[in-house]
Amino acid sequence: KIVGPTTRLVFLGIELDTIAMEARLPAEKLSRLRSSIHTWQGRKSCTKRELLSLIGDLQHASSVVSPGRTFLRRMIQTSTIGKKPYHHIRLGRDFRSDLTWWGLFLEAWNGVSLLRAVKRDSPDIVITSDASGSWGCGAFWQQKWFQCSWHKSWETVDILAKELLPIVIAAAIWGKGWRGRTVLCRCDNAAVVALINSGYCKHETAMHLLRCLFFIAAHFDFDIFARHIPGSLNVAADALSRNLLPLFLAKVPEAETLPTTIPPQLLEVLVHTRPDWTSTNWVSLFNSFSPRLSSIYAAVI
Repeated sequence: KIVGPTTRLVFLGIELDTIAMEARLPAEKLSRLRSSIHTWQGRKSCTKRELLSLIGDLQHASSVVSPGRTFLRRMIQTSTIGKKPYHHIRLGRDFRSDLTWWGLFLEAWNGVSLLRAVKRDSPDIVITSDASGSWGCGAFWQQKWFQCSWHKSWETVDILAKELLPIVIAAAIWGKGWRGRTVLCRCDNAAVVALINSGYCKHETAMHLLRCLFFIAAHFDFDIFARHIPGSLNVAADALSRNLLPLFLAKVPEAETLPTTIPPQLLEVLVHTRPDWTSTNWVSLFNSFSPRLSSIYAAVI
């Protein structure tokens, strides 16, 4: 009410631009947040007051980058351990994993996100995926598709993580083209649907993959949610996961003749080396790979 008609307005510390349709975190706040995260990465304990201050800064950033809210849940839960502001709190594995997510994302983020409405009733992008316990997994979007067989190290991995993997791969290889869009993942595993929509799960490997998925969503600035599809209607994706290509091409006749290539570096990050956001080696591998996401998209389109 105290600002005249304008196309650019600072509201609650966030700059809103209705011409570019962007929301921006002020540069000085972004710089201060990066510095704060860097300092926190070496800490093993803190007072409740210090932790609440960090959470407040990250909540502010989450108003611009929505996937970040997922990685505040356990920080907030950790803060409840201390009863008084001066009580000390030990920072555990879950806290360090989520802090690492924020550290890697903020390092490359320019503080800008698109202004848009999340269209769950009429999503812009629809991908369909499936995983089999035996051969592998696959997914398709419009005419594009991919499939991959299980690496030996994944033969005994829980089906929850196996069903989530093709969704993460799809986001990585096609995600740049989804900027500003609402993406629907159709999956016949109800647990995976709940995992994506809630943003949390106790299954360790699945939660690691979820961090990767939401990192990619934040990196490419798209919104993602999931919806269950009965297995009887998921025939095309099921055919990909069982290496039944003639059946898939019969069900999706408009599909491209050749699949989208999955870069070896992506499989190295997600499959060959077990995702672990508390592992220095894995974080280094993921950090060196993440800037290549855009170039990977350019290569496969």
